[in-house]
Amino acid sequence: MKHLGRLMRSASLSGYGIDLREGLDFRAGSAWTYGPYVDLHVGTYTHISSYGGFRGASRESTDVSHADQAIHEWVTFGVRGTFTLPR
Repeated sequence: MKHLGRLMRSASLSGYGIDLREGLDFRAGSAWTYGPYVDLHVGTYTHISSYGGFRGASRESTDVSHADQAIHEWVTFGVRGTFTLPR
């Protein structure tokens, strides 16, 4: 959301998707592990809502037509670490 004096604009997108996550853990001590991971997200947007303008601006909302829907992918690589508290 962006505010500029009395000007306020925002937009939101909604749809559906799937997340696939995988990683490896290597023990680095009795309480520590670390390892690489990958996260793959695949999805599409099916609905758009917006609000914008000056003073009495109205909200607009629309479904995305099937012809305009596209598949989007995000891939994230990283290193993950964990610490387990002793009992």
